[in-house]
Amino acid sequence: MDMFFMVMIAMLAGKCSDYFVSKLICPILPVTLTRIPHSTLLPGECHCFLWQKTLVLVLTVTLYLACYREFGLTVTLLPALLLMSCLLVISFVDWRCRMIFDQTLIFMTILVLLFRWSLGILNFTDMLCGGLVGGGILLIIALLSGGMGWGDVKLQTVIGFWLGLPLVLPATFIAFAAGGLVGAGLLLAKRHGRKDTIPFAPFLALGAMVTLFYGRELVSWSGF
Repeated sequence: MDMFFMVMIAMLAGKCSDYFVSKLICPILPVTLTRIPHSTLLPGECHCFLWQKTLVLVLTVTLYLACYREFGLTVTLLPALLLMSCLLVISFVDWRCRMIFDQTLIFMTILVLLFRWSLGILNFTDMLCGGLVGGGILLIIALLSGGMGWGDVKLQTVIGFWLGLPLVLPATFIAFAAGGLVGAGLLLAKRHGRKDTIPFAPFLALGAMVTLFYGRELVSWSGF
């Protein structure tokens, strides 16, 4: 019965979050979870499909339940939920349009400050080190190979601010591992060529999400 109640609350929160993001934060976030302005559309891309809405709802409910389980009904819960929503926004837009908006990253940075303040870990040295390491790794790759977009570098910098050291390290590893597996799968399925690139923001978001909930265990197990 408790699980049923939690699922219903999470579904309601997910719908409220979609409304909140689309109606109240639109001046800050130029996209929503399931709608993209016509000015940012690519030909034949970025349309709102039923499966996308369903996937967004399922992911939102799952992530909100995970946040509730991790933080409970505390002051930390709201910024955590909004950070999850931002990561979903960034992931879906980047996957469809290959874009990561600076406005979204600025809003995320504000949420990161609120999140860390609510936990009593507003340590700017730790944030700066996490941002430099997380963003620095992707910056080196972008400069050496050109296979990384500047939006990815900025996103991982914000994630580094959020997670700090050493948690940004397993988050980065998970992102590259997941991206490599998906890339290999697309190659085997002949959906992509060797020189084709795939949007990397969804994998950066995945690494951040997994590390947020299991970071300490990952650090202890891996020795990062």
